Amino acid sequence: MYVNPDYRNQGIAKKRLEAAIQFAHSNGAVTLEAFPDDPEGRTDDSAIYTGTVRTFQDLGFFEVERHHPLRPIMRYEIK
Repeated sequence: MYVNPDYRNQGIAKKRLEAAIQFAHSNGAVTLEAFPDDPEGRTDDSAIYTGTVRTFQDLGFFEVERHHPLRPIMRYEIK
């Protein structure tokens, strides 16, 4: 999910995630899991290469559980 800083805040990560969901769906997946970063309180963005919680939530992922305060496990059910 890494996006070069020159191209951030243009919806690129969201488009990439949408494409990944579509690819998974077209190949028979029924459930996706992700481990995005929860950047709340972070001072740098070097650890958000897996995407942010907000991006995943915006596309319908929901939090399943959290073993680490900054790394929730999120799930998407393909319908």
